Amino acid sequence: MLADHDEKILLRRARQTIAHKLQGQALAKEAPFDQTAPSQGVFVTLKKAGNLRGCIGHLQPQYPHLMAEIDACAIAAAFADERFPPVKQEELAAIKIELSLLEPAEPIESIDQLDPKRFGIIVRSGLRQGTLLPDIEGVDTATQQIQIAKAKAGIRPDEPAQIFRYRVKKFTED
Repeated sequence: MLADHDEKILLRRARQTIAHKLQGQALAKEAPFDQTAPSQGVFVTLKKAGNLRGCIGHLQPQYPHLMAEIDACAIAAAFADERFPPVKQEELAAIKIELSLLEPAEPIESIDQLDPKRFGIIVRSGLRQGTLLPDIEGVDTATQQIQIAKAKAGIRPDEPAQIFRYRVKKFTED
């Protein structure tokens, strides 16, 4: 479990990672956080004036350490989310960063085991897979959550899919 102090450090690191990339600078290697902390699934979400500005993450860790995972996801959310143009230097101050640290996913047997406010979901059919983080504004039912995740994955609404749920530790800049 992360302390509030650690959460602030990780949020600051995500912001610094984006700022360094914008300025063409190498990322500082040192940080007042255990850089060898084991990794986990991470999503970095950027919001500007309350609206989504970028969101990229990994359901499973791609790097051995949490700091590297956050660095990679912060850069991808700011510069590689195909739904948005890359973040520009002049807008960075207006962007709020949210980090979501994912627990391992578990299969569900029934839609009754879902709660869109508490659990993120993964839907999978063959090689197609979609996810939706928990507590998304406007997503109030498990049925809506599944429909959106299926659409993201290109899975037809009537097509069967495996469903998994995961918990998230979410924290946002003040």
